[in-house]
Amino acid sequence: LLGFLSAPELWQDGESYGNFGLGDALVALQWVQENIGNFGGDRNRVTVMGESSGGTIVVGLATAPKAQGLFNKAIALSPPVFWNSTYEDAHVRRPEFLSQVGCSSNASMQDRRSCLKSLDVGTVIEEQLRENRGWGYFDFPLSEGILGESMDYNVKEPTILPYLPQDIPNQTDRTDTVQLILSNTAQENAYWEMIYGYNVLNNWTAASTLLDQRLQNFLGGVENTTLVNMIEDQYDWETSGNDTTDAWWPQKAWDTLTTDIRATCPANTLTDTLNSSP
Repeated sequence: LLGFLSAPELWQDGESYGNFGLGDALVALQWVQENIGNFGGDRNRVTVMGESSGGTIVVGLATAPKAQGLFNKAIALSPPVFWNSTYEDAHVRRPEFLSQVGCSSNASMQDRRSCLKSLDVGTVIEEQLRENRGWGYFDFPLSEGILGESMDYNVKEPTILPYLPQDIPNQTDRTDTVQLILSNTAQENAYWEMIYGYNVLNNWTAASTLLDQRLQNFLGGVENTTLVNMIEDQYDWETSGNDTTDAWWPQKAWDTLTTDIRATCPANTLTDTLNSSP
């Protein structure tokens, strides 16, 4: 939230419309370019690397026109690679933030701006932890509704990210060549139950029930037994036998499934798209 808050009160700065975290990374890379030689480094051999949200920043840097020439290699592990939110979308999905941190939404633009800029870090962090935005990424699509899909990370906006990663091959003004490794951990989404105790599955019955619920939610309430069976077969789902045996495996199957949906398959698709670029 500190690096990716999109609010009209901050747009007038002209620095970014919600990608302040990427702006910070750009400044850091500019410093590297200016000073790496003093440490025995080569400014023409700079690699950026990040995992999960850090991977998202790496993909953002690889996309941002302002980052051209600042690095030539990148490693992004488990990033949400397809973000389709504009800076306006990001604001609309968090309309109550202003009032929740104690700033009046009825005040003038300047007063609202002054209030936001006067907030202490603890207040902002507390609000981020209290609000559920983007954690749907660690679950089946739309499990948390559309608000859960808002990641509070990179957004499309005119100053830093005027286009999306999948649009890079269509850009005629790019002159840089970046070698990019795009991958992910096999069970990236295990983070959700390990940290927050959410979607903890101790047996296959619970796993099958959750899968059916999530698919119905995703399909608008329509039950699709054939699709459930196909997924269970694909991930070696054990729908019979002793539920108390190998209690870890239902969790692993679920984490692998949701990771494939959220990270593996999108990363493969983006890789194919970028490889089509001349």
